[in-house]
Amino acid sequence: MMATLDTPPTAPGSLTAPAAPRDVLHYLDELRRWRDDLRTALNALDRRAQVASTADAFTGDLTLALSLSESIDRRTDELIKTWDSGRVGDKELATLAQLMWGRLPDALGNPTAFSLSEASTLAAALEARLAARLDADTIAGSGAADRIAPLRETLARCHDLAATLERRAAEADQLKAELEAALRADAKTLGDEVGRIADAAELLERDLIKETSLRASVGRDVAMLATRLAELRTAEADTRTTAQLCRDKIADPPRLAVPDVDALGPVPPMPDGPDLPGTWTAARAALDAYRQRLDLAAAALAEARRRYAAPLTERAELRGLAEAYRSKAGAKGLAEDPELDDLFAQLRAVLWHAPCDLRAARTLAQTYGRAVQVAVGAIATTEPPVARQGEAP
Repeated sequence: MMATLDTPPTAPGSLTAPAAPRDVLHYLDELRRWRDDLRTALNALDRRAQVASTADAFTGDLTLALSLSESIDRRTDELIKTWDSGRVGDKELATLAQLMWGRLPDALGNPTAFSLSEASTLAAALEARLAARLDADTIAGSGAADRIAPLRETLARCHDLAATLERRAAEADQLKAELEAALRADAKTLGDEVGRIADAAELLERDLIKETSLRASVGRDVAMLATRLAELRTAEADTRTTAQLCRDKIADPPRLAVPDVDALGPVPPMPDGPDLPGTWTAARAALDAYRQRLDLAAAALAEARRRYAAPLTERAELRGLAEAYRSKAGAKGLAEDPELDDLFAQLRAVLWHAPCDLRAARTLAQTYGRAVQVAVGAIATTEPPVARQGEAP
């Protein structure tokens, strides 16, 4: 049993005697609330009527009530606009009186037989009569009417999902049949039956959505992992090239194996064949395990590439540093300085030799750089002066 509307508010003043602003404000506040309640009540009655056992029997009253509601909506909006937050004078109050007590227009703008007050009273009466009649209807009065339409939509979605997945369609069809049987049965048990079927439908839809999401994620990850596998094969080839170059050019290179990507095997495929329970869950688990192995291989490849590239990078940096110091010495007129030439020749013999002894190259580069810096006066020597014969050091 649904509660009926409150009595609509009574308009103040009359057609020839405009009301005071304070009375108009109070009326508009009450009218807005009542108008919203009317709309909510009629929408609820409309939903109940759609699932009623004799839906056509309510069409006339419901159509008239909804038409009156629209006219009341329009007139209420006109009143609010004319009121303009209380910025009214005698002219506006007279207009408000005409809107409250004059005839309402229909949808085409033609005057009807009702004033706002009369239309409100008639709409309230129609709402009360519809509510009483629907309460007496076998289905609409069961208390489950508002759940039937959403339940049918849920069952329709379940049917579509089941058809797409090619499984559990029989469950969706069975629930739909149970709902139709419940609608033809005793109204006393309808509410309980609708609740039971709705709970079962929600569980089924949840499971089907999870299954759909699972299949989508499997398909997405099969493609993604195949792309990653191809990228890792390219990275492996680059790393092997770098490792071989390091072994050829650097003395005492890193001792690190380059992972074999092909040892991972192919990406687990999409399930193909009978759709047995657990097939897609097993596919998901296989892909997750493969992804973990792929991540480990990618990390190992990155580390191998870093370790093998580091000595080559250091050799290139030392060569650049040596050339920079040589250019600095030449700019200061020391291009043919015997001491600096000798130090550079020692450094070049190590740094431009394969395999390069980086440890020795570092020491020689530091010695040569310091010698150039001292020679050009960039830094002062900290070495003690050589004592002459017969003099104290």
